[in-house]
Amino acid sequence: MFDILKKDGRLISSSIVRIDVFIENFELIIEVDLKLIYSEENSIRLRFSKVKEYSFYYNSNYRFYTVESYKLIMHGNLFFISFDPEDETSCSISENDQDSIMYGSFEAFIIE
Repeated sequence: MFDILKKDGRLISSSIVRIDVFIENFELIIEVDLKLIYSEENSIRLRFSKVKEYSFYYNSNYRFYTVESYKLIMHGNLFFISFDPEDETSCSISENDQDSIMYGSFEAFIIE
């Protein structure tokens, strides 16, 4: 799934409609629901586990939340996703990458 999301761009122009952050079995889990535009599926849920770090920013002056670009890379033995990267073509993490999660594994589900 990592390779599919990295290559096919199905998250471009999607909208994040829900973010859940919770503890399950002493582990931080983040679930992100996205409404897709350029895909056969209408919505997907990305479930990030073994979360090491995350950061999301919200300001009511801006519309929440269209994914105009994203960065998905491996960082050592972890993965990193930014839904608002400084440079989506870069293969490294920037301090200016926004709305990000560093995690050990993830799953994707179609939401009906």
